[in-house]
Amino acid sequence: MSTWLWVLPAFFLGLSLLLRTKWFQLFLFRLRYGKNKAAIAGFFSDLRSWRDRYDSPAGKLERAREAVQILRAGHWVNRGGSIVYLRHDHIEDYLGTITEALETGSSYRRMRTTKEEVIGFRSGEAHKASARLQLELLRRFERHWYSIWGDNVVRLAETGGFALEEIGTSRAELEALDRERSRQTCQWFVDHFRSLVLESASHVDDADEMEGRLKQWTDPAGDYCFTYEDLGTTEKECSDLMYRARLHKIQQSIVWIRERAMEGTLSQFWIGNLKKQVQEIGLTLKDFDLTEPELDGLMRASSKQSALMALESLRTPDEKWFGAIEIKPGVTWFLELSHLEESLGLPGDPEKVVDRIRCNIEEAGCVLADIGTSEEELSELVRKGCLFAASFLLERLRYRASTPRESRLQATAAMLPEGARLPLMTSQEVAELQKPVDPPPFAKYVSIIRCYLEKAGGTLGDIGSSEEEIVQLESAIYVG
Repeated sequence: MSTWLWVLPAFFLGLSLLLRTKWFQLFLFRLRYGKNKAAIAGFFSDLRSWRDRYDSPAGKLERAREAVQILRAGHWVNRGGSIVYLRHDHIEDYLGTITEALETGSSYRRMRTTKEEVIGFRSGEAHKASARLQLELLRRFERHWYSIWGDNVVRLAETGGFALEEIGTSRAELEALDRERSRQTCQWFVDHFRSLVLESASHVDDADEMEGRLKQWTDPAGDYCFTYEDLGTTEKECSDLMYRARLHKIQQSIVWIRERAMEGTLSQFWIGNLKKQVQEIGLTLKDFDLTEPELDGLMRASSKQSALMALESLRTPDEKWFGAIEIKPGVTWFLELSHLEESLGLPGDPEKVVDRIRCNIEEAGCVLADIGTSEEELSELVRKGCLFAASFLLERLRYRASTPRESRLQATAAMLPEGARLPLMTSQEVAELQKPVDPPPFAKYVSIIRCYLEKAGGTLGDIGSSEEEIVQLESAIYVG
């Protein structure tokens, strides 16, 4: 029996349970409204309090009462509202919960059960109750109950010490039920793939994945040994569906490539990938009203647009261009706030932008005049850009010298948009976050400033500073 049919759903179920716990929701609340290191520290303080309550006699008694109810029912309802049916290892865990409560002084009466009932649980009654429920579900062929398999029932019988005949079944029936369950699940994937293709919503990845699955499902020497007819299809239909899916993907890729060319972000990789897709289905570019010269033209147009964008950024330098980290809502994970605070504000190099412009116009087969600039302007832009970079880094050092670290961390955290996330951190990692950090490599930063000034042919006075201020900043940063 293949494990892929239940491993992923089980993983996402576990993740959904974690996200619904009170302490995790409290953590998210603090992050949203606290937005500083105190929120993280407060979260772990609350977590420690929760653990203390969890390990108290009252907490163990409460969990023992829940265990008794679950062992009687043979299942429980998780926070997502889904029914989870007991496996043999679940039963052992719940019996262990009852034992823990007894060891801390709780009585069977306080757990709302009796000694005889608990002995019955240990003797196999809980195993038998869950096995009956799962057998009923298997016979109903409900595809979405992904965690119910005949093997679960067999293991319950083995650990509970009862025969399968006592619940009205046999190994032969369970194996047949499992096979039918697998067949229906596989057929669902085929039906789903067919609907995607007919709706023109499929991608080539879907076709590749489905092709691999079909080979596995119809392999005579494999675990399934299904025929195409068993899956409600034919080999010819599957071949046609995969061809249509790949054809649709190529059409999508052509649209995507043209859009990237207009944005100046197209690369030779995507051109090569398109040609590979076309070749794999036995067609040519001409079948899609495309030619090699047209693709080359799109690549040149993209390079020219990229040069224009780089030129515009060079003409209008700002903090974003000079090294600020891009912060995306909902997808950014920062190791720690102090690391983020240290990483902001490193200046860029205007000469590298000019190098990129030269490379792009060479790829585009044009000259500087074609993008509205000249060697003289580029030289002047490099000079101004170097002065801006030196001035920008100087301001960062001034900010560092005049602002306490706590305030800097809070200001950095405030930059996080709503929905940005921090990773779960251990208490040790939080303690490390709260420690004072070493000052920045001041000499290195000053060296960078001087390097930019040298490139620009300027002095500290050109950016409103002096040698005396550099000495004062160094003293303030290392002392503070």
